[in-house]
Amino acid sequence: MIIKSLTLQNIRSYKESTINFPQGLTLFEGDIGSGKSTILMALEFALFGLGSATAPSLLRAKESSGAVSLIFDVAGEEYIVNRSLERKGPSIQQGGGSLKGPDGVIPLSASELKIKVLKILKFNEPQATRAHSQIFRYAVYTPQEDMKEILGKAADKRLETLRKALRVEEYKTARDNSISLANSLKSKATELGGQSSDLETKNAQLEKNERQIAKDTEDERRLGEEAKLLGERIRALDDELSSLRDQEGKLSQNKLLIPELEDQISRLEKEMGEAEERAFKAHQNLDEWQAKIEQLPSLEKPTEKPEAAISEEMELLRKDSKRLRDDVATKLAKLRDFEHIHQEGVCPTCETQVDAQEFTAKLNQKKEDWSRTKQEVDSYEQKLEAIEQLSEALKEYNRSIEKLSEYKERITLYNETIQREKEKTEELQPEKKDKQDKLNKALEEQKELAGVSARLEPLQDEKKQVEEELENKRRSADALSGEIRSNKKNIVELKEEIANKQSQLNRANVLSEYKIWLDDYFAKALDSIEKHVMSSYQQEFNEHFQRFFASLVEDETKDARIDDDFTPLIEQDGWEMNLDYLSGGERTSVALAYRLALNILVRKTTGSMDSNLLILDEPTDGFSREQLEKVRDIFIEIQCPQVIIVSHERDLESFAGQVFAVTKNEGISTVEPVTR
Repeated sequence: MIIKSLTLQNIRSYKESTINFPQGLTLFEGDIGSGKSTILMALEFALFGLGSATAPSLLRAKESSGAVSLIFDVAGEEYIVNRSLERKGPSIQQGGGSLKGPDGVIPLSASELKIKVLKILKFNEPQATRAHSQIFRYAVYTPQEDMKEILGKAADKRLETLRKALRVEEYKTARDNSISLANSLKSKATELGGQSSDLETKNAQLEKNERQIAKDTEDERRLGEEAKLLGERIRALDDELSSLRDQEGKLSQNKLLIPELEDQISRLEKEMGEAEERAFKAHQNLDEWQAKIEQLPSLEKPTEKPEAAISEEMELLRKDSKRLRDDVATKLAKLRDFEHIHQEGVCPTCETQVDAQEFTAKLNQKKEDWSRTKQEVDSYEQKLEAIEQLSEALKEYNRSIEKLSEYKERITLYNETIQREKEKTEELQPEKKDKQDKLNKALEEQKELAGVSARLEPLQDEKKQVEEELENKRRSADALSGEIRSNKKNIVELKEEIANKQSQLNRANVLSEYKIWLDDYFAKALDSIEKHVMSSYQQEFNEHFQRFFASLVEDETKDARIDDDFTPLIEQDGWEMNLDYLSGGERTSVALAYRLALNILVRKTTGSMDSNLLILDEPTDGFSREQLEKVRDIFIEIQCPQVIIVSHERDLESFAGQVFAVTKNEGISTVEPVTR
């Protein structure tokens, strides 16, 4: 990883500042409190978030928000990470951030951003938001206070810290986890053993239930056969009862049918009797009308003239007769007048005397005229009387013909009545015979079915008893079936329970074997591996520490080494010295040698970070000029592409490729490159 630039906005004493980092050795110099360490804090915050720091310790006082932006390069790929701080009421929190890389800009939360950065740097370590990066702290940048704390700690505390930095703590964690797991396995095995302690009892119960099922199944089969026989008996009784009920139904039908047939036969006989009576009366009437026909005179038509023509002729004769009678009366009146005149001899009109001879001749003429007319009237009267007699004879003839026709119609009607009644009688005869046959048959069946009702009741009682017995069998079979189902369910549950308990017992045995393996083999192997690894690290650490100390301290009487607890020991002329009796420069040399040795070892153990960045905080406090020259040689030896040093020592300017002056004015820090 190579740092390219860092921008701070409202971070501690910085208002707004951007720093461009070159490769090689870069020195940030300034007075104590000028803001040098803030740059390193901001750089760590940009990469990993707050870690163990607090937001109020980073955000500039009275500001509502702050931000950092870091540009860095990993394996030729450039990344830009942005983080922010926000003041919300009385509290200060991390805000949203972003990461720009080959895939573009991705908005991320604080925790997501840390996960991404750890992945880019290939730091294989926990991703907790509130924890700083152990690899970064010991392989890249260890604050001066942390370095002094490591050296000043008790041996066991320092060893614990170094175990974490060197990732050896994982062996102890694995061992502790194996012990915890072994205890858990023991507890679980005990628990499983307890849960399977009644396995024999369950097996005995299973055998008992299976025997009971076998017995119940046999009893159920026997009841089934008995029920089958009873069912067959019921069906036979049903068939017999059905037959008897059919017969009883016929008997009941016959009881209703016989009176009905008798009524129908009586009605038919009545109808036939009435028909015969009507035929007899028709015969009597027929004889009567035959006699009337015989009493009619022999009929001979008096004339062929129609009655209308005769009536017309009669009318003409009556008119002529009347006219002649009127004429006779007139002539008679005149004849009486002439006889009176003849007797008187005087004309009544003119009162003259008449000639007796002449008047007698006229009188005789009048008498002859009257007589002729009178004879003509008598002739017409005779003709009229004759034609009237003819008319009457024709009417009588027509009346006789009408009577004859009427008599013949009556005779025809009576003959039809006789024929109709005869046919009706003949028509009713088969129906009567059919009804009589049915009646005779019903009466015969009535005799045959007389004992049906007496046979029904005992069969019904028997069927009821058999049905009750069958119901009892079925209830018993159902009860057995329920018990069998219950037992089968219990057996299934028991088998499942037994299988579970057997599985639990097997698992308990396996877990016990696992515990023995963890206790007797795995934990001991971890102890052995850890001791071997720590011994190897201690040897390599000691070699680096001794080399760096020898370079920094040119005192042949003093030797340095690292003991098994990674405690730095200084000996002078074979005598161990207390670190507190060393000079300031010598103590700084011990710290720097320890720091550089630790840096090399941590970078090696991580296996995921190239040695291309080193950050040192006040590494040369109390060094002489000669020691500073030695520091230059060490930096050349380690060949780190980018070294960032924060120090108030201006003597380091001579071998720094770039120097930045950090100053604070009125509470605001600024960073400016130093021109040389």
